[in-house]
Amino acid sequence: MAKVMGAFIDSMSIRFERMTEREKKLVTILGMAFFVFALGSGSLWFYTSLTEKKMQLESTRLRLGEILSLKGQYQEAKQKQEAEEKRFRSNDISLFSLIQANATRYGLILNDLNERKEPVGESRLMQTDVIINLKEISIDRLTAFIVSLEETEGGVIKITRLKIKTRYDKSDMLDVQMTVSTWKTV
Repeated sequence: MAKVMGAFIDSMSIRFERMTEREKKLVTILGMAFFVFALGSGSLWFYTSLTEKKMQLESTRLRLGEILSLKGQYQEAKQKQEAEEKRFRSNDISLFSLIQANATRYGLILNDLNERKEPVGESRLMQTDVIINLKEISIDRLTAFIVSLEETEGGVIKITRLKIKTRYDKSDMLDVQMTVSTWKTV
């Protein structure tokens, strides 16, 4: 490779020596113009590349800032989820006993209670539902009964379905069908 390059340079220098003064000036000017053009093109390419890298770096910094801000939110959500899971693991409430106790406290007569258990989707939770039918109950006793059920210690009991009908024979009394639900880990 070195021999080929040396031979090329020798050939060019011999040709340059054979040129007239005017041709030598034109070739020199052309060479300098080519050099200036190459230098300018190289500088422009370098500047463009540098600007692109700065923009990528700034974009990466912004994304890193977003990730760091979301990290705190993620940790908070994870703690809430762990607290909820702990609440469900420690749920040892007997739904029938709780409903009976609250009904007795408010003087309600429970005719028929139907229990149903089913898994909740892909989770490790089991949902237990009890369907309650109440006849001739006043709105204030119904409200107190519902509040007493949902404010049970642990807070894992909710009224998931509520159907209320006004009685025709007594307009201030209600017939109610409700579903009381709780969740436990399996």
